[in-house]
Amino acid sequence: MKLIYEDRTPILVLDQYVIEGWDSMPRKYPNQNAIVFSNDVDDDFLQYNLFDLIKKYRINDFPDHRIEIIIENIKAKSEPKILESIPYPFWGIKIGVSDNEFVITFEMIQNINHYEEEWDKKWTNEFYFDNISRMLEKEDDLEVLYEKDDYLILDLSVKLIAVNIESAVEKAIIRIKEVIMKVEASINGLGGFFEVIEIWNNKKINKSEIFWHRLLKKYSWLLSLIINEPVIIVEDEAYIGGKSIQNKKGNVIDFIYQNRLSENLALIEIKTPQTKIIGKGYRNTFCLTNDLTGSINQLLNYKEHFQKNYYSLNKTSELSFNLISPNSYLIIGNQENLRKEEKECFELYRKNLNGITIITFDELFEKAFFVLTMMNK
Repeated sequence: MKLIYEDRTPILVLDQYVIEGWDSMPRKYPNQNAIVFSNDVDDDFLQYNLFDLIKKYRINDFPDHRIEIIIENIKAKSEPKILESIPYPFWGIKIGVSDNEFVITFEMIQNINHYEEEWDKKWTNEFYFDNISRMLEKEDDLEVLYEKDDYLILDLSVKLIAVNIESAVEKAIIRIKEVIMKVEASINGLGGFFEVIEIWNNKKINKSEIFWHRLLKKYSWLLSLIINEPVIIVEDEAYIGGKSIQNKKGNVIDFIYQNRLSENLALIEIKTPQTKIIGKGYRNTFCLTNDLTGSINQLLNYKEHFQKNYYSLNKTSELSFNLISPNSYLIIGNQENLRKEEKECFELYRKNLNGITIITFDELFEKAFFVLTMMNK
């Protein structure tokens, strides 16, 4: 292997074959100092056989440690055989060296809205790579580069010692398959957590209270994350009293939870992530929206009527329960797009609010992600 230059263009000499390198670097290429060669050239033989030409080279054969060689799918009639054993959705490899180690990088770049049908039956690429990047950040022999803008770009690099390029790639493929198995086992084993996180990422703009009520009913364990007690859902859309003698204007709460040990109940009212919580500026602070203050008063009203009707409800209910200063929770809004001063105003307000705990939807799903992260560790 020999490196020469012709008019600033790098040329890699491989026995009797030569291959031109990149004379300029793409703006987003991770290593701007690299000297890059690729099988994506106007030469059918090199497209298919470049890996075979380099596979016996050792680290000491590299004339410059900045050299990186890319073997990728080039949409020819026949693809390089080395790519056949690389697990989907990775589509190519990059071969480099660092000190006394090979660096084998598995590459993936894809339009963010493109999905393979069979793959999308399980999960989307964005969801999948989100979890790879989070779960593998502490693996000593792996380095993850992940970006998503107009395209998903993920490079997963494996550092290892091997006698030559062929051996290094074989070992790296074994390692990447172990990584894939680990990620997929975690996804399958903690499916509910992954499902709700993906739903949140894709559906947070949904304005339907019915949608969010059904979601939290299906994944009712999510609500237990905010109560911090051993609880079970005992009823959704529950009547808690308040009807007149004409049997009108009864109060119906979204969810009732019960502590399995004390049998005490908790009330939960939900709105949507799109419900606004911060209004216009007022002097050096902000107003709270009518949706927020109205929801609080609604929940306080529910709590009062529930307590007033406790004995009659308890007498006619098949459920044995207590109602000792019941905890009340309001799930509303989303802080992700609030400015710092708006968040501070909201935090000050809810911290000084008695009798009701306010949780935003982004906090609820962040709790799910935090628990998932801890379990994976």
